[in-house]
Amino acid sequence: MLDAVRKGIAWLHPEPDNLAECASGLYSLRTLDGELAALAYDSSVDETISVRSTGTLTRVLSFEADAATFEMEVDDRLRTIIGQVVPPMDGHVELQGTAGSQTTELGAIGSFEFTNIPTGPLHLRVIVDEQVVATTEFFTL
Repeated sequence: MLDAVRKGIAWLHPEPDNLAECASGLYSLRTLDGELAALAYDSSVDETISVRSTGTLTRVLSFEADAATFEMEVDDRLRTIIGQVVPPMDGHVELQGTAGSQTTELGAIGSFEFTNIPTGPLHLRVIVDEQVVATTEFFTL
């Protein structure tokens, strides 16, 4: 009788073709909380920071996770991000946004730079040996 019930359920609700892919994606989310680097500092909400004499407002952001800390300066006018991942790692940083993504290798001291940054929500990911080590929360320029 159970066999007939299984066949009836399979006929009414067939297994999706991408079930294994979905299960794999869900499994990869198991460490999401450990990988998320939370915003620790944003100079745009610090009232003691002022505009430089050049008229450019450079925004300083810091994101912290167990595996890595992101320290960066964002220049809204020049559309650049210059930063460092601490501790230094042998890998690369990926900048993701609604307009696509950019990737750059980490320097010897964990340094990185992105130019021509698009507007809109962005986040960074540190990738070492094809594994995401840490991902920042989203931020906007």
